[in-house]
Amino acid sequence: MRSPAGLLPSAGRMAQGRAMVDPVPSPCRNVCRVSADGGLCEGCGRTLDEIGRWAAASERERRAIVAAAAARLSQVRPGR
Repeated sequence: MRSPAGLLPSAGRMAQGRAMVDPVPSPCRNVCRVSADGGLCEGCGRTLDEIGRWAAASERERRAIVAAAAARLSQVRPGR
């Protein structure tokens, strides 16, 4: 059975038997202000701890950080 085009990684996108995924881009929006009440960056929604861990975080951890930050921002800024 053939898979739909583009859903399986090409041979060039395989590393050690695992599919490579595109790196998770930083959610930074260059609005680096930490809120006084919640300790969150007002631009990206990350905590200071998440910002500090970003460089050493795995892709899986980065995806989790981005998801958590987006959820926080949606609570602070409904409709965006």
